[in-house]
Amino acid sequence: MSLAEVYAVALRRAVTIPANISPAREKLDVAVSDTPEMRALPSTGWKQLFLPYSGSLTIDDMREVFSIAFTAAGSPKGAAMYRGAETKSGWTVYFSPTAEKIFGSVMVLKGAVDCDQPIAGDAALLCGNEE
Repeated sequence: MSLAEVYAVALRRAVTIPANISPAREKLDVAVSDTPEMRALPSTGWKQLFLPYSGSLTIDDMREVFSIAFTAAGSPKGAAMYRGAETKSGWTVYFSPTAEKIFGSVMVLKGAVDCDQPIAGDAALLCGNEE
């Protein structure tokens, strides 16, 4: 079973994390200077996540799992995942505020952080509904 399938099964079972347990962080073999800075901002509802090439979950896996959640939720308007900048060590992906309602548990597990809404032209729709 692929990692994307494992996440999909967990998502279908609506796994929740107890408040007293912190999500596990993957060990990354990425130089700090290669990783885009993740800023802590007042919440706009948007989330960003850096997916390193050396990580166990690829951008294609994340898109597949998001697609499953999006379809299972009835393709809600405004729920979308975007591909941002690519660096030499990985990708930044963004999730709209509505996406958190259907994909929040995976975002928490992977360590997504608050961010500003990406500027038009700086991010491309990977999956979802922009309306």
